Amino acid sequence: MDRTAGWKPFARPHRGLARALAACPIGLALAAAAAPAATAAQAEAPPASPVNWTLSLDSEIVDNLGGGIAPGSVGDTLARLGFVLDGGAVGLPRGSRIKATLQRTQSGQPSATRIGDAQSVTNIEAPSRSRVYELWYGQPAGANWELRAGLIAADAHFDVLDSAGLLLNGSFGAEPIWSGNTVAPIFPMSGIGAMATWHVGAWTSRTGVFQADPQDRSSALRRGATWMEEGAYHGSGTYKLGAWSYRPDASADAPLPRADWGSYFSVDQPLSAGDNPSSVFLRAGWSPAQVGAVAYDLQAGMLVPGPLPGRAQDQFSFGVARALSRPGNRDRLRGHLPARADAASVLAARPAVRGASGRYPAVGAGRHPAPAHRIRIGTGAGGPPGPESEALSEGEGRECVDYASRLHNRPNSPRL
Repeated sequence: MDRTAGWKPFARPHRGLARALAACPIGLALAAAAAPAATAAQAEAPPASPVNWTLSLDSEIVDNLGGGIAPGSVGDTLARLGFVLDGGAVGLPRGSRIKATLQRTQSGQPSATRIGDAQSVTNIEAPSRSRVYELWYGQPAGANWELRAGLIAADAHFDVLDSAGLLLNGSFGAEPIWSGNTVAPIFPMSGIGAMATWHVGAWTSRTGVFQADPQDRSSALRRGATWMEEGAYHGSGTYKLGAWSYRPDASADAPLPRADWGSYFSVDQPLSAGDNPSSVFLRAGWSPAQVGAVAYDLQAGMLVPGPLPGRAQDQFSFGVARALSRPGNRDRLRGHLPARADAASVLAARPAVRGASGRYPAVGAGRHPAPAHRIRIGTGAGGPPGPESEALSEGEGRECVDYASRLHNRPNSPRL
């Protein structure tokens, strides 16, 4: 269960007035008299919408208190408008969905202009731009399979740590071993690809193939591909083991990182039974080939809901992240990584605000090459879900809350 999510879709309206009256011990005559009015009310009620929509806006201020590249404050904003269409309502197979997400990023890029941190100080830092972020079609295949294809953000489905969703540092999203060594289809630029997900009991297996150069979506798979595989067991906690392989076309007209591969594991463990318990997490990844800029990374931390008496909706989180770079390989990433990689520690808190219509206000502080603190305000809204829109696969419900991902400081803006 995602314990970092905020707003929930509005509940569907209750219907069936005739059945409710018939169940009351008032008598058959009263029930019969009420039935025509109830039938008319049902006929006039609008049908459940086949479209579920969401709107989210996150804005933050990042302040470098000293050291690093330069002191001072900059702002970041991320806005998203998403739609999920129930395919069964428009004649497509039952259970199918079409998802589209529009995204706008506006950023002062604090990691690149103020902090100088290889592990991005904020997970919504990105070049200022508007784009279509997601556009995919998915449908079930048999009792245990789901297939989807289109424009997909890999970091919304692979290597997801629910308990780390409150932390604002980029390394708690997509791991540096695959975000720093490849041109990965992650925030802020998703890529063309296809996924297959298999569920049985407590086990989940997910496979994905994505384009090797999502900066140029028109290239599709002509410049190579990224393959990802992940297995997960959901018991008392969630335990994941995954691997990725990056295979660009060496003859491609665009310079790309060299072929590489890596693996990772993660543990997301509640500390007690019951609803909304405290939890700890651990994740580590390796890139054994001596070609990438990042050799290994490690993230660990904890999430504490309701840390103060009488404030059950508040959350507190602490995390540490470390990434080891290979100095001789940094130049092969076309400037994707700043001068060095190091350790980062992050504190974050999310106080609940009574009457707020959005998800959270969040406050974070971290130790990077320079001490920095961030204040982020988020809000969100959504329409009532359609009949099939609540059947979201693992990781997708967290997508609206945690934009954690690795920032590539590319010399040129991505191309659509």
